[in-house]
Amino acid sequence: YPKTIKGVVTEPNQFSWYNGTVKMPANNKWWQECVKVAELILTNKYDRDIMNLLEGATHYHATSVNPPWSKTTVKVVQIGQHIFYRSNRI
Repeated sequence: YPKTIKGVVTEPNQFSWYNGTVKMPANNKWWQECVKVAELILTNKYDRDIMNLLEGATHYHATSVNPPWSKTTVKVVQIGQHIFYRSNRI
């Protein structure tokens, strides 16, 4: 895994919205909400219940796709249109 957030986000085939360039989202309200959540996580000021809900999830995808790795990981939870998984080695 990359060692930086930028490395993870810009790694090929990690996020469907990233194709080598970053475009600001059309919905600024949701973008600002995402920034707030990221700040909470990066500063360890997030709600522990959310992290407990994710049970060590390391992967996720939208319900509109079915990546091959989802068959070799453990489904943890679905939140809205996203499904979260963790390694089956835990």
